Amino acid sequence: MCDGGVREQLRLFQRASVAVGAHGAGLSNMIAMPSGGLVVEIMPTAPMVNLCYMDMAFKLKLRYTVVLHLAADMDSVFAADVPRVGRCLADYWEQKKRMCEAEPSYVKELLRVLYGREL
Repeated sequence: MCDGGVREQLRLFQRASVAVGAHGAGLSNMIAMPSGGLVVEIMPTAPMVNLCYMDMAFKLKLRYTVVLHLAADMDSVFAADVPRVGRCLADYWEQKKRMCEAEPSYVKELLRVLYGREL
């Protein structure tokens, strides 16, 4: 995440509109995110699904989605389905784009940064 300690991490999350991370304590930094942001949790499904970060996101008025990965247990190495995470982010930014029609220059710049080209 970063080497700046807890305060620096919280400052980063205060400016974040999207947080993507594996299931774990680092996701608790979402507490500093502005309302309406998106949390994408990458989580193994075995032996059970722990929904604590989903609950936290909803209580903080954040959008939430999960990308599940089949794993033997919670300590197994697991990998994210990168295309699926990408689709989650693209869907979020498309919704954000539609909501920001009143600020086209902002949306245009955001999409340029995300996709590396003009749309």
